[in-house]
This record gives sequence, structure tokens and C-alpha cells, in this order.
Amino acid sequence: LTGKTKNKLLKKKQLITLLVHNLQANPIVRAYPIGLALEKLGYEVEVVGFLIGKNELYKPYANKLNFKTIYLEKESVISYILGLPKILKLIKGDIIYAFKPLWTTLFLGLLASGFGFKKTIMLDVEDDELFFSDANKSKFHSIFNFFFRNWNSINSYGKLLVLHCLLFFVKKRTVVSSKLRNRYGGDIILHGPSEIIFNPKNYNKFNSRKRFNLPQDKILILFAGIPHEHKGVGTIVSALKEMSDEFIFVAAGPKNHIEFKKAKNKLNERCILLGLIDNSEMPNLLSAVDITPILQLKNIFSESQMPAKLFEAMSMGKTIIATATSDIANILVGEKNYKRGFIVNYNDTNQLKETLVYFKINKESIKKIQKNAIEYFLNEASVNANSKKLRSIMNGKNKFI
Repeated sequence: LTGKTKNKLLKKKQLITLLVHNLQANPIVRAYPIGLALEKLGYEVEVVGFLIGKNELYKPYANKLNFKTIYLEKESVISYILGLPKILKLIKGDIIYAFKPLWTTLFLGLLASGFGFKKTIMLDVEDDELFFSDANKSKFHSIFNFFFRNWNSINSYGKLLVLHCLLFFVKKRTVVSSKLRNRYGGDIILHGPSEIIFNPKNYNKFNSRKRFNLPQDKILILFAGIPHEHKGVGTIVSALKEMSDEFIFVAAGPKNHIEFKKAKNKLNERCILLGLIDNSEMPNLLSAVDITPILQLKNIFSESQMPAKLFEAMSMGKTIIATATSDIANILVGEKNYKRGFIVNYNDTNQLKETLVYFKINKESIKKIQKNAIEYFLNEASVNANSKKLRSIMNGKNKFI
């Protein structure tokens, strides 16, 4: 080996600190695959963040990365100020990557990086944290929300607006959707899972169904996650109620949630409640099912988001039925009608039923759509694809547009 090669091998890996909001909840879902992509590039990765309200890591990802945490009983200004010196001591990265423009992430990154003068500071945005700004400002409730909603929280709207005035210190930015790119600039990163783990070739549908005690001769429709009202579980259940018993609803999430209880009451044995499933089991579960509806209600907030479940389903070649929220329609329809899934209206049970019937009848067309979905995932949303995008961002000029 030449001296230059030896020096390169002996050179210490650069450490990147991912600053993630409230590590006892789901903000880690986006940061995790991005962390994997950075590790693939040769960086060491640590995750630093507060645990707010519950002193334990978000279970599906608890053992995935190197976590450093500080517990806060609540997200109040006083608790935050008291915890600030402690959490700053945990941030050791040569590069600081803040997830979400919040006081609990971005402001920590600004302080730890010397406002970008001592260390590189990066920002990732996955939600419209200032969605009130798109509302009609003449309405009283908008003004009230701005000044008084969650007024004691460190991340209340008014305080976040002040923090946004400091964004010019952050030159490297990533976002999850075109709407957020229009607001923040930067490059779109789609947070898909590892293509090595989420690989349909590694799983067998028969064995996967046996693993979860699912029927072998039915068409299985999966909803995984927390069934918030805006996620369309009611539409799925209403459609299935009017269809034959060959269609089965499979729910992976908290069994006691009111939406799942309603589903069980309406569908009886045609609704299978699996309970909470660890993220490591998701490839197996996706292998077992046929269809994954992602029916998000279209509103100001959801127009900025891109659900991780979309890319997990694409990676495993599942048939996706979704609403035209955010960039989802552009991804599933594709150029020149290069279909990767189906788009329906949020509460249109007839459209959903028609699509389910299409799935049953048009096998060859469905196989092509599924193949297209896998191809898109590998090229645009996999860890490998994101590592290439991040390499360009990390090595590129110090610009965010």
C-alpha cells in the first residue's frame, strides 16, 4: 500500500449526528432509513433527541441505531431550557443533521454547529410545521391558533415562526415532497426501507401467511399503523362490508383502537387484528398480504407528507390503492401512464370496490403494476438510491436550491 492509501484507510470516519424530535414517538421513522443511507456512504451515525412524556424509545426502532437521549416530562419552555445544556453535551457529530425545523431539533443543531460556521448543519423537513400560514388570515381561529395554540410548548406556532427566521444559516436541505421543496428549497429524499431487507425474493407468501396464522385462500387487505380517522380505515371497512367473503381485512396496530374495534364489529371473522407488529416483521407481513390501501384525507397538513408505508409496500411489490394526496398520484400514475398503483377518492367506497374487483380479475395487468412499483422504489426511494442522492448533496456546493 502507498502512504496515501494507508492514510486514507486510517482516517477516522466522519460522525453525523441526527437530531430527531421526541424519540419515544414516530419522528424516527423518516430519520432511520436516511441514517442507513449515510452509513452506506461510510459515515458513523448517532441519533440524539429528547424523550418527551415517556422515558422509553419508540419500540419498533429501539435497537436500530446509536441513540442518545434526554428525558423531558413535557414539551414546555421551562423543561426545554433546563434540558438544553444536557442535550448539547451529547451532540458529538462532525456534521449535524436536524430533522424537522423545530426548537427541539434545528435550534440544537444551530447551537452545536456554531450556526453553520464551525460545523456543517443540514435540515430535513417532512411536515408543514407552519401549515396555519396557508389558512385564511382574516379568520379569527387562524389568528387565535397562531398566538395561543399550545402557547406553553417550545414548538408552538409563534415560536416556530421566530425559529424559521434563522433558516438562512442552513444551506444544505432535504425535504419529502414537492410542496415542502417549494417552501424550503432543497432536494427531495423519499424515505424507503432497505432494499436488502425489504426484498420480495427473500419471502414466500405461503410461509408468511402461516407465520401470522392468516388464511391461505383469501385476498388479504392490510392496514398497518395507527388508524387515525383521516387514514381511511372506515372507507376500507365500508367497501369490504359490501363485498364477498374472499376479501379479508388485516390490521396491524393497537388492537384496542376504536377504529379497529369498529372494523371488527362490522366485518366479524373477516377482520383479523394482529396487534402491534415490530418493524423487523413488516417485510414478512407485506409478503403475506395482497393489497395495501393508503387512503389519506387530503388537507393542508397531509399535502406536505409522504407516508413511509407507501414505499414499504412498493418495495415488496404490493398492489397499492391510494388517494391523490401530496405527490402520491405522481408516483403511482407515473409518466405516460406507467402505472405503479391505483388512485381513488378518499371516501368513495364504489371506486375502492371497483379497484378490488379489478385486482381479482386482471392478474397480468396487476403483475405489471407491481413490477413497476418495485422498479420505482429501487431507483428512487431505496437506501441505495438515497445514498447516491445524499452523496451528491454532501459533496455538492453549499447551496439549497
